[in-house]
Amino acid sequence: MALAKYLNNIKYPKGQDDLQSNIQLSFVVDTAGNILDKRIVNKDEQAYSLLDKEGIRVLNGMPKWIPGEQNGKKVAVRYYLPVRICLTME
Repeated sequence: MALAKYLNNIKYPKGQDDLQSNIQLSFVVDTAGNILDKRIVNKDEQAYSLLDKEGIRVLNGMPKWIPGEQNGKKVAVRYYLPVRICLTME
């Protein structure tokens, strides 16, 4: 739930009423909980430059995570996070 709440920080690019995309963010949580190796895995050629930049901006501001564990030891874990970005009319 905390991740879903945090993703509300995504800002839709102003003046781009027709942009929408599914992007997949990828990142590694290291043994200290830091977010490293941030990437956009798939690119929507039509909208990627603005929306991909926004995805990376959100990853850059993400707080530390609780590191993964395996056999009682902290380990780095790669995550894939699909995100739908679209303008919502209210």
